[in-house]
Amino acid sequence: MDDEVINVLANDIIEKLTGKVDIKNEMKVFLLSDISKENKEKTLEQLYLFQLYSNAYIGPDPRAKNNFFSNVKVVLDSKNDEELMPKFEQLKQIVEIFKNAETNPLFTMKTKLYDNEKYKNVIF
Repeated sequence: MDDEVINVLANDIIEKLTGKVDIKNEMKVFLLSDISKENKEKTLEQLYLFQLYSNAYIGPDPRAKNNFFSNVKVVLDSKNDEELMPKFEQLKQIVEIFKNAETNPLFTMKTKLYDNEKYKNVIF
């Protein structure tokens, strides 16, 4: 049963991130890796939260958000628990940044309006 839940959650994450980042192959390799079941579950939970908050406004430069999205592939490229843990901690920090932006909409919109005015003639 647990393996089925993990597989369904993994497929849900892949589907919801389609168009933002393609992680289908990386996810398959991750699920077959030597990473402990507990760490796979924790990682999938963070990836689910990542996709949940992935529309957050985090700044005017789209390269920053692209960098955050590329971090997802880096986490999934982990082969064992030791390799995963520092990447997992970084993913948790990114999720927290996205979450703060999404759960504080007034502040986020003020920041977005300010950035739109300040950087209106800037090409990133």
